Amino acid sequence: MKKLICLLSSTLILCLLLTLVARADMVYLRDGKEYKGKLENINTETVSFKIDESGELKELTRASVLRIEVAKKRPGDDASKLDALHDKLLSSLVNSTPGQKEHPQAGYLTLHEEVNIVINPDRSATQTRRITRKMLRERGLDAAGNNSLTYLANRETLTLDFARTVDPEGNLYHISDNAIEDGSPYLNTPEYENLHRLKFALPEVKVGAIIDYQLTRTIKKIDVLTPWVIQEYLQYQEPLLKKVVRVTVPKEFELSSRVVRSNERVTAEVKEQKNTRTYTWTVTEAPLMERPEPNMPPGTDIVPKLVASLKNTPDQIGQAYLRVLENNFKVDSTLRRKVMELTKDKTGATARARALYNYVTKEIKYIPVSPTEYGYLPKKLDLIFRSKKGNSLDKTYLFYGLLRIAGFQPSFLWVRSQSAGQYVEGVTSLGQFTTPLVKINGQEYHLNPSLDTVPFNILVSSLQNVRGLEIERNSIKLITTPLTPTTKESVSNKYEIDLRADGTIKVTKNSTFNGGHAIGVRGLKDLKPDELNKQIQSIVNGIHPNARLIDYRISNLKDLNQPVNFTINYEIKDYALKAGESLLALKLPEIDYTAFDVGRTVRNYPLDWDSCTTESNEITVKIPAGYRVYYRPENYSFQHSTAIHYQARFKEKDQTIIFTDNYTRQVITLAIKDYPQYKKCLETKAALAKEWIVLEKTENR
Repeated sequence: MKKLICLLSSTLILCLLLTLVARADMVYLRDGKEYKGKLENINTETVSFKIDESGELKELTRASVLRIEVAKKRPGDDASKLDALHDKLLSSLVNSTPGQKEHPQAGYLTLHEEVNIVINPDRSATQTRRITRKMLRERGLDAAGNNSLTYLANRETLTLDFARTVDPEGNLYHISDNAIEDGSPYLNTPEYENLHRLKFALPEVKVGAIIDYQLTRTIKKIDVLTPWVIQEYLQYQEPLLKKVVRVTVPKEFELSSRVVRSNERVTAEVKEQKNTRTYTWTVTEAPLMERPEPNMPPGTDIVPKLVASLKNTPDQIGQAYLRVLENNFKVDSTLRRKVMELTKDKTGATARARALYNYVTKEIKYIPVSPTEYGYLPKKLDLIFRSKKGNSLDKTYLFYGLLRIAGFQPSFLWVRSQSAGQYVEGVTSLGQFTTPLVKINGQEYHLNPSLDTVPFNILVSSLQNVRGLEIERNSIKLITTPLTPTTKESVSNKYEIDLRADGTIKVTKNSTFNGGHAIGVRGLKDLKPDELNKQIQSIVNGIHPNARLIDYRISNLKDLNQPVNFTINYEIKDYALKAGESLLALKLPEIDYTAFDVGRTVRNYPLDWDSCTTESNEITVKIPAGYRVYYRPENYSFQHSTAIHYQARFKEKDQTIIFTDNYTRQVITLAIKDYPQYKKCLETKAALAKEWIVLEKTENR
């Protein structure tokens, strides 16, 4: 009897589902077969399913059915032709759009994009985004047909309202639920599983087709610490015919907004209603971006961009964040003992701070979930300490807390990474920042203890020269992080080369890496011995086809207090070329400079780098007995103001040729007007790389 009741209950639930959704999408059988169509009926014994392709009504036993995917019915799903949809906007776009002839370089066209944002008096918000695009060429199909958007599940929902494709004949193809995926990319770290990603692929996306979809995002509440900030780009890599962004707010709210790099294609207006104010920005006929150039700024810093948020001041954000830092500052005796243990016998403030930093970087496991993908509020201090793991925010907050326990008065900073594009002044929102840092007052140390490859006194390149908000008890202000000087962002190589008369060279290369150069090399510490051997072997193989690795030694990979040293010994047979019986000719190994990055005569964009750098080489070539120098290159020198400097020198001493060079760049941005000078510098280096050293037997003179 109980079994019968359960069976009837499950049937009732399934029938109830049928009243909520209009049609089924897929039925999957246990024998591997699957059918697309419409679920007609289900009872305790059978499933009635009408197959789309044949129109056949199949009666399937319940036992043969593995699962049924019931599709959500979306607006317009019943229409199979554009005319039946009665959508004036879509119909007008389909009937009046340009094509390949008008846009010969484009993969697709964004015909129309409309973003409508409404902020309610209770600070909840709703955003709808509709995008309509036309496919012009094969290369545009994937970028426009496969879509991915993210949302924070603890405060947002994201719903696909509709998604359809219109073919050139006016036929409509609607998305099915099995083409939609919604989940978290961080399932392996459930304590940081907040970011969700909605992916969907539209059907029948072919050249000449038009895709049209709309999403709705709801936000539970906007406040200073759970910020809302929009960053809408007003130009894309493909042409944009029209985009409208509309924000409606209650009159008692003030909106901060700015369009950076605006132009004549962008217009703005404000309309007053009874209780609300609506801001509208429109861009029309925005062309595709210029083709990429080497070392160009990120796209976020090139195109027109609208940034807006509810108005805050730095002080409002800082005071609210100070309260969080204080409320989460939970300290127990175990935590205090750990600080005492780490700092005992350490002389001086820097040594004590370094000990705490090294503990957090090495002993607290890093969880690679950024605050922008989780939230801006750290966990409680004692919880982070006990769990022995954290993302960049929690590790930074733990370091901040340890410093306070040790008697320091640190500042907590939020900065905007270079990779996110430049900070937009005038729109102050926590949502503009990406990365937490700690600054030790009285010192110029800006510290991010997330990674165990970053030394105490080095700021990773992406966080140098960026805007941030510094939060301390007596002062809250916008700041700019410093650039690391070239003395700390350097790599130097010293070569001892023994050249034999048969053309073989034996090379001992010793490299010293500092700053960002060392951070990349320190990643080798996580490789297993056989993986490391393969990595070094691949480096040697890349030097010359005949190169053979003899041995290598790497030191200080785990010691963040020292630069990384890397010594490698290798041999290359027949490296020097023989010319007759009396001449040997060779190029300097690994001096493979190229002018590829400056192949263009002119540039459209400034030059952009993450950090400054100094790169130097000293190569001593021991000449085989019985030979002398017949020809060597001239010295090279290039100086562009104080920004870029290159110098190369050759000299002969005893039975050796000694080559030294040094390249220094003390800027991270170079204006377009300075490109010819930079081009000349790299061409000078590239010319040197092509030069030969020629030796002659002395008895033939």
